[in-house]
Amino acid sequence: MKLNRIILIEWSGLIYKAILLIILILIFMETYIGQLQLFAFGFIPGNDGCGWLLCNGQTLSISDYQVLYSLIGIKFGGNGSTNFALPNLNSGAAFFTSPFSQWYIAATGIDFPQQS
Repeated sequence: MKLNRIILIEWSGLIYKAILLIILILIFMETYIGQLQLFAFGFIPGNDGCGWLLCNGQTLSISDYQVLYSLIGIKFGGNGSTNFALPNLNSGAAFFTSPFSQWYIAATGIDFPQQS
């Protein structure tokens, strides 16, 4: 029994370290605006302004997300004058879906280079 407890404590320590590493990567990684990312947890990472938005088809204001709007336009919905919609990638019809992972899009980060 004592050995099982030790193994459980070691695994919980490894899980804690893995979660901490994921959080640090999210904080310090450079992202491009419009970048799609699959995260293996069911909450919005960096909800404190880190810039990831859940790809659930939600409508956003163009004035709040001008650069993101310039990249995706009204391809996924919206009226094009005041709002636009994000893709709905978590519906189960697109890509890989799981109850423990969700698709996000970067609303802040590095702008894509401009064509000349």
